[in-house]
Formats: sequence, structure tokens, C-alpha cells
Amino acid sequence: MNMPKITEIHGRFKITKTTLSSLDLMKDIKIFAHYPMALTIEDNYSLKDVSDLLYMAKNITRPKAFEERFKNRTQILLLNNGRICHNDETREALQALVPPEHPIEFSDHCRKRCVGGVVDDATLKHKDNIGCQVILGSLTIQNFNFNSSADLKYFNTIEDIEGSLTIINSTGFKDLTFFKSLKGITDFSTTRPLVRIAHNPDLTSITPLHNQVELLYDVEDVDTVAVIKTYSAIDAMERKELEKQGRVIFHVHVKERKRPPTGNGRKGQDKTWTDGKGKRESEADDSDNLKEGIAVVVGGSLCFIVFGYGYAFIVYQRDRRRLERQQQLRNQNANDDIDAVRSKAGIRSSTDSRSSEKGSSRHRKRK
Repeated sequence: MNMPKITEIHGRFKITKTTLSSLDLMKDIKIFAHYPMALTIEDNYSLKDVSDLLYMAKNITRPKAFEERFKNRTQILLLNNGRICHNDETREALQALVPPEHPIEFSDHCRKRCVGGVVDDATLKHKDNIGCQVILGSLTIQNFNFNSSADLKYFNTIEDIEGSLTIINSTGFKDLTFFKSLKGITDFSTTRPLVRIAHNPDLTSITPLHNQVELLYDVEDVDTVAVIKTYSAIDAMERKELEKQGRVIFHVHVKERKRPPTGNGRKGQDKTWTDGKGKRESEADDSDNLKEGIAVVVGGSLCFIVFGYGYAFIVYQRDRRRLERQQQLRNQNANDDIDAVRSKAGIRSSTDSRSSEKGSSRHRKRK
């Protein structure tokens, strides 16, 4: 869009129905406002970046006659624009410039999304992972040595994790401030803790996890929202704040601090940095889960077999008795039919013949 070189505007500045994608061309314009609303931006459907409003707001002045009258009123209004996208920090600053009854409508579609998983050297260096704002799936930092602050920059822009967060056996950080933009951890499909932190020798604080990050989960399925194990006690205030979101297990290791093996990422996971019991924590958890699973499967199978055999035996006995009764009834009916036919033919039944023969025999004996 071509614009004449404008340096000052006296009155009111309206930007409407343009094809602008940003306000870069207007950021140096000085506005001398003679109206309550100095700047109106409306119906610009291609507009995505309005961060220059932070500079433009500083260039707005009012005549003294208006200064007292509109002292506490905002001077900028945005309505019905395009998919405006900014991170949470910039959003908060921009919302402060507009009236509360007309907040800026931001879009989530342009937030950069990255697939979660285990963090390694390749993850930090891959260009597609720079500037991630939403992590799709769980994020795991395990057996990792953060050699410099550059390694932590990958996490600075993350705003939401759609899964769980696990930090185990890693060094190079005293707190979690590298998650400075993180606002939420969400998982409505899990029954396990959303946050698991353990065996990180340098960690002494969970800031900003305790007061900045919202944990969203199914309260009926999740009993414990976080498990945090450290080598020094977490500050009482941090503990209290985090426990407002649900049940949290805090544990202080009493054993000597052990350092994770050199090397980062998946290779480091194959090396044995144990918890003093011969197993890494994740291995111990997997072992416990496997034992519980086997017990449930075997117990369920035995119950099913016993119930199945018992039910089959009962059905067998019931059917056998029914068949015997049916056979007896058929035999009785057959005998009745035979006797009826013989009586019509003048032939005595076998029962009558035997009775007659017995009577004749007794008569001969008397003679």
C-alpha cells in the first residue's frame, strides 16, 4: 500500500478497510487528538501485526482542554480486524491501550506449533523448532546438560504444553525461569501427574511454575497434579501457591547429589545415572507399572476362568435334568399309545397278560 508521507494528524485518525498486514507505515505519525478516541482501526481483514500501536500510543497528545476531561479514557479502538497474532506478553500490553469493553480480538491460529517429545541437541538446533509457542504432546527434558543460556532459549517462547512436563536428571539451571512465557499445561486424558521433576542437582526453585502456569486436567481422574523431588527444600511460598492447583508431592533427596552423564539427549538416556537403588526413576516407575499390570491381568484371567467353569457346570446340570424329564415323558407317552392300539385290536397289554399268567399259575397250584 502506497501512502503519502504524513508526519502529523490534527483531529482523529481512522484506518479502515485497508489491505495492511501491519501498522509499520504509521508508527511514526504524531496525532494531536481533538476527539475522545484519537485512533480507530476497523475492518482491516488482512491485519495480523499491531505491535506498532505500542509506539503510536506514545505519539498521541491532547489539547489541555481535553486533557482533564478525558484523563482516564483510552484513545485507541480496534474493531473487526483480521487474525491478529502476538505472544502473551505483547497481548497484555496491547489490551491496556484499548477500552475494557472493546478488547482486541486475537487469534490462536498463527501461534507456532511444534511436536513434543524428548529434548536433545537436534531439537534445540533445528530451525523449525525456533520460536515454538504451543507444544503438541508431552515435553520431556531428561539426562540433559544445558551448557549455556543459548540451550535454554528454545523454551523461552513456549506458552502452552498440550500434555505433561517432565524434567529429570538434568543440569545447568537453578530455577525454571527459562519457561518465562509458559501459561498453561493441559491434559484431560491422563491419570498421571501433569508435572514430574526429579534428580536435577542444580535446581533450587520452581519459579515461575508455582504462580504463572495454570494446570488443566480432569479432577476426577488425576489424584496428584505434580511430583517434585529436589536436593534442597523448595520455598514455602512456592509450595503453597502450587498446591492451590491440586495435590502436590514434594520430596527432598537426602543422598549425595549425583551428576548426570556427559552428553545430551537420547544417548544420555542409555547411560546409568541411578537414584542409588540401581534404577533410574523412570525405569523404577516403568517396573512398578509393569508389575501392577501383570497382577491385574493374571488376577482378572483367573476370576474369568473360575466364573466360566462354574457357570458352564451349572448350565450342564440344568440341561441334563431337563433332557431326562423329556425322555421319561416320551417313554410314558409311547407306552400309552401302544396300549391304546392293542385295546382296540382286542389284544391285552403286556401288563395284563403277565397278570393273567400269574393268576393261572396260582390256580393250578391249588388243584
